Amino acid sequence: MAETAINNSANIGGASFSIAADKNQNITIFTETDGVQFNVTITQSNFKLFVGKSLTYTIIIQNNGPVDASEVKFRDYFTKGIKYVVATSGDTVFYYDAKSKTIEANLGTIRGNGGIVVVTIKAN
Repeated sequence: MAETAINNSANIGGASFSIAADKNQNITIFTETDGVQFNVTITQSNFKLFVGKSLTYTIIIQNNGPVDASEVKFRDYFTKGIKYVVATSGDTVFYYDAKSKTIEANLGTIRGNGGIVVVTIKAN
């Protein structure tokens, strides 16, 4: 399988940060903490999705800022035609709303100075 990596970074605090993996997905990360610097890398397991084939996104969220980012919230939206299967990140509980095709979770705290959280999402 071919992999595609998408990288983006932003300094945020009390705001949100969005990154689109492709036309099928739009990820938003929220925090109320000032001085946070997120670097987000998305690796996609299969660039083109075919009927009956699965797709896996691995999202690495790294906080390169000097402060811990608390109450980090994660949201992912899938466009029509993409079916959510599962999302994982340690003990984090993900909620899926089939009507809005949105996955949401509270990722908790991401430590400053290089702390990392990895989210894996599978879809069909």
